[in-house]
Amino acid sequence: MKQLNNYDEAVKVIKNISNEKVLGIVMTSATCEVCKKFVTDTLEKINEQYSDVVEIYQMDIEKHPTQGTLPVPTVPVTYFYIKDCKVFPLMRPGYAGLEILEGEIKKFKLLLKGEPFETVYG
Repeated sequence: MKQLNNYDEAVKVIKNISNEKVLGIVMTSATCEVCKKFVTDTLEKINEQYSDVVEIYQMDIEKHPTQGTLPVPTVPVTYFYIKDCKVFPLMRPGYAGLEILEGEIKKFKLLLKGEPFETVYG
């Protein structure tokens, strides 16, 4: 999983998203035990097993405060982006187990293949 060093870097990654992968940006806090568990139990595994579908970045909000594009109502919070998809980003607050994110990945694959959002999530 790649680390983001500041807010501007996060915005640059979002603006340069490719058509071939889903971009995930997870906001964490070094003092958040749930964040640590989410990263090690779920996101690192997703990043390894589904590197052909998703690219995940992590940013510690204590070290790098965010601004408008990436509001942080709670930590952890993950934003998923698909280029040119009008309903993205999808915001997923809190901890999610591996099986839940694997279900999301299956849906993301369909979206990347051109399936309409309404069909996949309807």
